[in-house]
Amino acid sequence: MDETQPPTHPLALVTGAAHRLGKAFALCLARQGYGIVLHYNSSAPKAIATANEIRALGVPVLSVRADLSNETQVANLFSEIDRFSAARSASLKVLVNSAAIMSRGDVRSMSVADFDAVMSVNLRAPFLCAQQAYRRMAPGGLIVNISDVAAQKTWDAYPIYSVSKAALVSLTRIMARSFAP
Repeated sequence: MDETQPPTHPLALVTGAAHRLGKAFALCLARQGYGIVLHYNSSAPKAIATANEIRALGVPVLSVRADLSNETQVANLFSEIDRFSAARSASLKVLVNSAAIMSRGDVRSMSVADFDAVMSVNLRAPFLCAQQAYRRMAPGGLIVNISDVAAQKTWDAYPIYSVSKAALVSLTRIMARSFAP
């Protein structure tokens, strides 16, 4: 390696990384030397603050706004990652699917639109992101889907969230077998 070149950092994409658990995952990976692709949707001020914290650790960061319920925006997110990766001679090594909607409601009166919104972000988005990431990862890449105890318990106040997390656990098992070398 040419000593005048900065070291390359493997890249990690963390969805929902502007705050809460996603932020914690992004900062942890940055401290481990990963360049971070910080995904956010509606939390721009928090995303900027988190990106600044990551930059202060001395690793590259790319912040990308995307609505993960929109397949085109997911594809555009990965196009941004491709450009970021090529500019740094780095590759995507880790995907953490942390973005989630945790909407409260009563299953007896919840609308189909509410159901679809939660399932789109909590289940469909990890599926789409995992497919895109898998195509870019070398052997040894890691895909982490964040679930919750709600996958195992009955939370009457969060019915669709619970269903989405239970389905995500099943999807994760299927992907683990399908993506295994």
